[in-house]
Amino acid sequence: MDLLNESDMHIYGLDIQYTAPFIGIAVVGKNATENGVSAVEIKDQATTISTCLSQEGVHLFSRKNGSLNGHLYLSLGYDAEPTSNSCETENAESVPTDVSGYIKNRDNCDSLRGDIPERDPADPDNLSRVISDINKYCKGTDQKLKQLKEKYSGNESIVKLLSTYEENIEADMSF
Repeated sequence: MDLLNESDMHIYGLDIQYTAPFIGIAVVGKNATENGVSAVEIKDQATTISTCLSQEGVHLFSRKNGSLNGHLYLSLGYDAEPTSNSCETENAESVPTDVSGYIKNRDNCDSLRGDIPERDPADPDNLSRVISDINKYCKGTDQKLKQLKEKYSGNESIVKLLSTYEENIEADMSF
């Protein structure tokens, strides 16, 4: 039950062939498009749906025209290592959009950098797709992080949030 909107919610399991545990978003409809690694945009409804993993479980956020209109939570029953800082920024209205946008892109970048697959004869294009996504989400992150740290140097909470990101990652990528 979605208590925010007083409507029934349904959870479905899909048999998706992944080599590691996986929780994701499935939105059915011709107007749903991927918006990063952990978000789906539904154009005709001006809605973005995103997920993130906190220490306690999985969060699903729905924003319509930029305003939060849904938040569902799935407890995993055990503590997990958070995959990103995006859970911290989803509910924080005080985080500027340039910072939250950077965090989403950087979290996408970091998740891809940590999961570079071996070349697989059964799926020869997989490695190329991952490298393409890494270039898409990681290119320019060093410069953007530096700019944001300078811009918000007087805001302790934003500086603290940005300081959790490793600097100079692009120099380590040889793609």
